[in-house]
Amino acid sequence: MHTTTATSAPGAATSRYLAAMRDRGALSIDWAAAPTRHKRYPGAERVRLPWSADDGGGPGLLGELLRDLLGMTRIVWSHHLDDAGEPLGRPPMLLTGRPAPSGGGLYPIEAYVAAGQPHLPAALHHYDPVHHALERVRDGDHVPALTALAADGAAADMVIVLSAVFWRSMFKYGDFGYRLICQETGVLIAQALAVGGRLGLSGRARLRFPDGEVDRLLGLDGTREAALAVLTFTAPPAFTAPPAFTAPPAFTAPPASRPGGSPPPSSVAGSLMSRPVAAESRPLPRAMPDGLAADLHRACAHPRPWPGR
Repeated sequence: MHTTTATSAPGAATSRYLAAMRDRGALSIDWAAAPTRHKRYPGAERVRLPWSADDGGGPGLLGELLRDLLGMTRIVWSHHLDDAGEPLGRPPMLLTGRPAPSGGGLYPIEAYVAAGQPHLPAALHHYDPVHHALERVRDGDHVPALTALAADGAAADMVIVLSAVFWRSMFKYGDFGYRLICQETGVLIAQALAVGGRLGLSGRARLRFPDGEVDRLLGLDGTREAALAVLTFTAPPAFTAPPAFTAPPAFTAPPASRPGGSPPPSSVAGSLMSRPVAAESRPLPRAMPDGLAADLHRACAHPRPWPGR
């Protein structure tokens, strides 16, 4: 686990990181340490997604959104070249590409999805881009908990959380990989809002949330993988689609403990955190190594919900 440094002056971690990235040397890459480029929950219940919004009402709408965000949509032939650009005589490799660019083609960003009827059964899901399917990570309606942890707590029909598997970029680029991860997160936020708008969804991106609580709600430890952005989407009032699933038992929030009748965000999330989480595929990626990028990530983390927002 990383330790938190609370005594640094504001902006100090950012200044140290940027200075080091300006003066970084040549890469030294251990390709044997490369992790897989996507994660899975092999024993989890799965929901196959339609490829297009025209193919299946609510699930189709979500399927097209995720397809154009992180889906396997391109085929790329990669030819082995030397430093001078000359062919090395090896057979080319056939690689799969995604809609948005990624530093080194490493794709460190994962997506977790929470939505209610008629889009999905009420649960937390992980998007498997290889099979264009959702894997059930934990039972229960996670939409109220995730929206309550956002900066303004506005209601939404579906929530997509973008997380980063740090080692997937940092095994190759070291601390500079964190910058590539943040850039890719920004690209994917823009991509999600553009695709959502095309599909008639009203979307918003939140970067201010209690990192630790959101990570625990997703079943993440915050060192190997952590949430970087929360995207909320609201369907237009005219959207109607026949339910494609049997509704699970309703989520029951804990009793309210503050004026106004609404439970504190940590209590809503806490009742879900106690439920079991599906097991990830092995081997697990390494944690973010200690260094300037880890210091910067810790400095940017918010430890608690935003009061009065």
